[in-house]
Order: sequence, then structure tokens, then C-alpha cells
Amino acid sequence: MERLNPTAKDAFDKFWDRLLEILDTTYRIKTVTKLKRNLKKHINKNQEIRELKCKLDALAVIRDVRKDEDSRRVYLTCKHLYKKKILEVKRRLNSIKMNKAGNKNKTIWEVINKETNVQRWEFRPR
Repeated sequence: MERLNPTAKDAFDKFWDRLLEILDTTYRIKTVTKLKRNLKKHINKNQEIRELKCKLDALAVIRDVRKDEDSRRVYLTCKHLYKKKILEVKRRLNSIKMNKAGNKNKTIWEVINKETNVQRWEFRPR
């Protein structure tokens, strides 16, 4: 038999369930991947990239102190090389990932979505 006078706990439970339902339908849950952390780990292992990063940081300080065109040009050249090396590491990691994958199509789309910054949203069922 249903109670006619709900207790404070029952009323709070009903309120809480309704609040969670509203929050679940209003705000989506975003899934986060660990891909960037994995990339940083591989970048830090690469000696050439670490050296380029140290050189880039030093050139940034020189560029900020001198404020001339030559130091700016040298900095931008080094920055271009640094980004190029990071891109090579990304491509190598993606290639290894695709070669190891059981479902190649799924893995290829995961890589495409990761590189184009497509974010996946997850909805909780009611």
C-alpha cells in the first residue's frame, strides 16, 4: 500500500532523482581520451625533439630580449623544425597503431577523429 505522508527521506530521494534526471538530459557527459598523454610520453623519449625544445625555448628568450628580425627568423625556423618532428612522431605512432589493429577501419576513423579534434559525446539512458 502506498504511503500518503512521505517522510523527509522519501521526499529528498524523489527530489534527488528528478534533479539527476534533469542534469542528465541537459548536460552531456564528455568522454576524454588519453591520446595526448600518450603522445607526450613518446615525444619526451625522443632525444632530438627534447633538444629542439630546449633550443626553441632559448631562442624565444633571445627573440624577446633582442626584438630584431634576425632572432625572430631564427626562432620561427626552429619552431617549424620542432613542429615537423612532432608531426613525424605522430605519423609514426598512428602508423604503428593502424598496423597492430584488428579492426583497421575503426582504428583509421579513430585516428581521423583524433587528428581533426572531433569530440565524442556520450548520453546516459534514462
